[in-house]
Amino acid sequence: MQPVPYPHDSQRFWARVDRSGGPDACWPWTGARDRNGYGWFWLYGRNTRAPRAVVALLLGEIPAPEVFVCHHCDNPICCNPAHLFTGSAADNTADMVGKGRHGAPWSRSEKPLVLTKPRVVILGAYCKRGHLRAAYTHLRPNGHRECSRCHAERLYSNRHRVAA
Repeated sequence: MQPVPYPHDSQRFWARVDRSGGPDACWPWTGARDRNGYGWFWLYGRNTRAPRAVVALLLGEIPAPEVFVCHHCDNPICCNPAHLFTGSAADNTADMVGKGRHGAPWSRSEKPLVLTKPRVVILGAYCKRGHLRAAYTHLRPNGHRECSRCHAERLYSNRHRVAA
């Protein structure tokens, strides 16, 4: 059983929500956000996504991990309870597909990606000296990596260095 939220949790939470748009508008979260745009709120001794915190504050407990809190409005920072609904992973996926927000699978009619040398260099398949990187790279004692061929050439040049 999870603890009951403190009365000040509700005050702290709603102080970070902009409800100026009215009851039918999205109520954006103005507090901290993650890189996906969802708001975060400290509740029950841990960080909780803002939409889950809305449900927790209304129901008195955080929903179980398998319960998803979904948005009718598809706005990740919205905290309007009228825009939120709970469901399963299947419900969330059906909502996403129904709204056309899913990524289309790779089409066989598209041409496959051809890696030309400049593009491969960007992807890191060639070292800075132009050698094709082998499956393994050598890790030097200073923490730098070098391709196997550069490593062999460096060792060879060190062994056959002419003393001045």
